[in-house]
Amino acid sequence: MKNVISELSIIKGKSKARVVRFHDDDMLFHDLSWMEEFAYQYADRVGLPFACFVHPNTVTERKAELLKAAGCHDVEIGIQSIRERTNIEVFNRRVSIGQLEQSIRMLKQYGLNIITDNIVGAPYQEIDEIVDLIKFHNENRVMKIYCFGFRHYPKTKIIESSRDFFKLSDKDVQSLEEGVNVKAFVSGGDNLTRNLRQLQTFFALLLYFPKSLNNFIIKRKLFRLFPSLPYFITIIFSNWLRIPYRYNWSLHISLVRYRKFIAKRLKGIFLPLRI
Repeated sequence: MKNVISELSIIKGKSKARVVRFHDDDMLFHDLSWMEEFAYQYADRVGLPFACFVHPNTVTERKAELLKAAGCHDVEIGIQSIRERTNIEVFNRRVSIGQLEQSIRMLKQYGLNIITDNIVGAPYQEIDEIVDLIKFHNENRVMKIYCFGFRHYPKTKIIESSRDFFKLSDKDVQSLEEGVNVKAFVSGGDNLTRNLRQLQTFFALLLYFPKSLNNFIIKRKLFRLFPSLPYFITIIFSNWLRIPYRYNWSLHISLVRYRKFIAKRLKGIFLPLRI
C-alpha cells in the first residue's frame, strides 16, 4: 500500500494529473484492512479524484464508505448479462441479479457514480435477454452504461461456445487464433445483427428517457424503429455526454489522439509548401 501511495504522490508532484484511474478490479477491494489504510492515506497525501473497477460480489457498505472517504468519483462494475446461463456458461461469472442490485444500491447510498459494462451478441443471447437487460437498467439507473459488442479472443474457452451457437468451423477458429481479419474495437463486435445494433442504440439513449417512456418503448417494441448506429456514434451518448469533462478520462484520451492526428496531417500538408 505504501508503494502505491508513494508512486501516486510522485506522479502528482511531477505531472499535471487531475484524476487517477485504477484498472485492477481486485486491488482496492481484496483486503479490507489494506483498503482502510489506503483510503485515509490517499485522501491525505494524494487527494485527487479517482475512478476504479469493482466486482459486484465484493461490494459491501464499509467498502463503499471507504471509497467515498478516499475521494472516489465513479466506479465501473461488470453486469454483462442478467441470465444465469449466459453468465455461468459463457462468461464464467457467478453473479446473481440480487447481488447486482444490492451492489448498485450500496454504491449509490454513499453517493458514488456508477458505470456498468454490458455485452450483447454473445453465444446463446437472444433478443429477449437483451431486452431484460435493458429493463434491469431502467429500474436500476446509473450514471453511464457501456454496451459492448461481443468479441472473440484467441485461446479462450468462450470460443467453444461460439463453435456451437455460431457454427464456427475449424477454419473460422484458426483465423481467430491467428488474428486474421480482426475488427477494430470501435466496429462494435463480431456478431452484431441489425436488431442488436438497434438495442445498442436504445442502451445509449436509455438514461436520457424517463422510466415510463422506456417501459412504453419496451412494451410496444418500438426499439425496432431505432437506427442501427455505429458504435463510435453511440459512445458519444453513452460516454462523452454522461460524465463531467474533468473526470472523463476516455474523452480526454480521444481528444488528445484527434489533436495529434490532425496536427500530423496539417504538418504533412503545410511543411512541403514552406520548402
